[in-house]
Amino acid sequence: MQTRTSGMAVVMIVLGSLAAPYGSWSQTKPALPSSLAASAQELENQQRWLEAAQLYVELLAIEPEQSVWQEALRRCLLQERIRQRYRDPTVRQLVRNWKLTQALAAYEEFVRLVEQVFVDNVAADHLWRRGCEQLMWALANWAYSELAFTANPTAAQLDKLRSMLDMESRHPPLDPGELSSHLRLLAQRAALYAPIRPTAVVWEFLAASCESVDAYGAYVTPTGLVLEKMLSEDKWAGVGLSVSAGESGALITAVVPESEAQRLGVVPGSRLIRINGELTRSLSTEEIMLRLLGQPDSSVELEIVYPEGTQKTVSLTRKHVTLATVTEATLLDSMMGIGYVRVAQFQRHTVLELDRVLQELKQRGLRVLILDLRGNPGGSVRAALELADRFIPEGVLVRTHGRLPELNAEYSARREDDWHLPVIVLADENTASAAEMAVGAIQAHAHTGRITAAVVGRPTRGKGVLQHLVPLAEGQAGAACLTVARWLTPAGTSISPQGIQPDVLVKPLTPLAHESMMDLDMMPMSNMETSVESVAWQAALRKAIQLCCEQP
Repeated sequence: MQTRTSGMAVVMIVLGSLAAPYGSWSQTKPALPSSLAASAQELENQQRWLEAAQLYVELLAIEPEQSVWQEALRRCLLQERIRQRYRDPTVRQLVRNWKLTQALAAYEEFVRLVEQVFVDNVAADHLWRRGCEQLMWALANWAYSELAFTANPTAAQLDKLRSMLDMESRHPPLDPGELSSHLRLLAQRAALYAPIRPTAVVWEFLAASCESVDAYGAYVTPTGLVLEKMLSEDKWAGVGLSVSAGESGALITAVVPESEAQRLGVVPGSRLIRINGELTRSLSTEEIMLRLLGQPDSSVELEIVYPEGTQKTVSLTRKHVTLATVTEATLLDSMMGIGYVRVAQFQRHTVLELDRVLQELKQRGLRVLILDLRGNPGGSVRAALELADRFIPEGVLVRTHGRLPELNAEYSARREDDWHLPVIVLADENTASAAEMAVGAIQAHAHTGRITAAVVGRPTRGKGVLQHLVPLAEGQAGAACLTVARWLTPAGTSISPQGIQPDVLVKPLTPLAHESMMDLDMMPMSNMETSVESVAWQAALRKAIQLCCEQP
């Protein structure tokens, strides 16, 4: 089983694309919620799910508690996952060629895995209801219906299917052992009501079940599983692009800084039309990413349409790109020896970067460290624990608990050459997963008095779980991403779902005029100026620094 801690790469390619690039699709944004809602509904009618989702995100920014927008956003993201799933050529081949018994065997394997390794008990009725709901939505998704039906269904046939699914959702099986037999009958009955492939019914139930076991569950297609494996191997290299498949070609959602692609002017929001002459509009996101990967120093030809409309063909050389994870390091005040280091994410080389910049700051008089983990989504658990180990001389860093014996363990500090200095950790609601492990370990040992530290900011995300990517049918049917363990802080507390509570809370405020923080010259740092921009943050930091500096 492959350990996962920071979310699936493939899923994040889709979900992560709900960011700025969509602004390039619509330069004028309606000002009124009613106009936004009408535009979002029109985009949904056109099955342009991600564009609709972006508008619902904007609506929720205006009315955060509006349940209608929350449900609409969930629906659009789910429909986009369905669209991406059934663009996958391996899924299409399996749905067309596998027998009902083969598909049911994969579903039965998933149910057994949930009972054996999933960290919590999952009610059979929950999986059943979500399967019925998701299949009903899939019927309205062209990517699914084009594959699932052997002939165009009539409106009456679709109505019968929906009525049957609605009735079935009201009478779910209560025993997990009955899920497969119920699903067999449902698939067979569906084929009597409409020209639908029974295997397609089972497949969507399988995907829905994978995605509904908890907030972090997901189904990974066979192609996505191959991509995950390649991304974990050093023998493959890429061109520094992240993409999301779309009807008019792939949308480039991110460009690696200082990569060849960036030097040639490729920016997020550009469209990737062809890869080595092959049109991308018929490819899934995973297929596109696989085509961008290859042997190091090999080349790939890309046809790109830039946001302003310019179309250009570029040849890129595949390279191993190691992104810096320690993105900022400076001495804020040489008199007091206050240094600042930002860690954007955790990768295997993070601690080497940290040691290097701390050594440089130490030579310049570092005595108090501000460690910025805001917005850090996690990444390598080992790297996060190694970072915490740099500041904690001894004791437990984290404990894990799961159903499998090997997942019941504790990890302790083991280094002797620690950085013995006060640490102020900045955290917020976007500090997640492995990053929360580091925050929790440092905070717990500070509370016992072993080290001098304080956590400043807002409660963290609250993702206190570990996940495994579990192949189904030996990978032929893809994989299920399952939560197999919870982790606890050294104090023995779970952070799910409330997150780690800071020692010095910063309440969200409207930014006010800048106020100097203990006369620290912070303004030359543009990133610090925008991130520590309110009086609340400055006051919290002032208090934390005073607490740390007062320690003997």
